[in-house]
Amino acid sequence: SLIVPCYNEQDNVRAFYDAAVNAFLGCGYEYELVMVNDGSRDNTGIELKKLFYEKREETPITIVQFSRNFGKEAAMYAGFCNAKGDYIAVMDADLQDDVHAIEQMVDLYLQGKDVVYGVRSSRKKDTFFKKFTAEGFYKIMQAMGVDIVFNHADYRLMSKTVLDALSEYKEVNLFLRG
Repeated sequence: SLIVPCYNEQDNVRAFYDAAVNAFLGCGYEYELVMVNDGSRDNTGIELKKLFYEKREETPITIVQFSRNFGKEAAMYAGFCNAKGDYIAVMDADLQDDVHAIEQMVDLYLQGKDVVYGVRSSRKKDTFFKKFTAEGFYKIMQAMGVDIVFNHADYRLMSKTVLDALSEYKEVNLFLRG
C-alpha cells in the first residue's frame, strides 16, 4: 500500500499518480494507492475524486477525504487505517521523493527489514532558510533524546508488524518521525 497524504496538491495529484503507477509497473509488485486529502483549501479533493472515477478500474485506489485540515500525521495514520497491504510506504504527493526508490525499499523489506527510511541525499534545491530550519529541527530533536534519522522526512516503508504495533498506541498527538 502506498499512502499519500495530500494538502493543497491539486496540481500534483495526477502527475504523482502517473509517476507512482509507472514505478510500480516497472517492478511487478501488486499495489494499492491510499490518497488522503487533509482538508485542502484548493481543488485537491475534486482532483482526487476525478482520479478515482477515471482510474479505479485499472488501479486499486482509495480516497480518504478529511472535513478539515488535521495535519500530516493524522493523514498518514488515516492512510494506515485504510491500507490493506502486507507493508506500506508513505510518500508525499509533491514528487520531491524518488518514486523508483520504493522498489529498493520493498527489496529490503523482503530481506526482513520492518522499517526502511528514505533519506535525502542532498538539500541542494532547498533555500538557505529551509536547510537551516531542517538541520535545526533534527539537532533539537536529537538533543531532546529523540532517536531520529537525519533527513529522513516521512518517506518510508513499514511492515504490517510495525503498523500493528503502532495501532496499540492511543496517542492523539502523533509524531511518527520520532
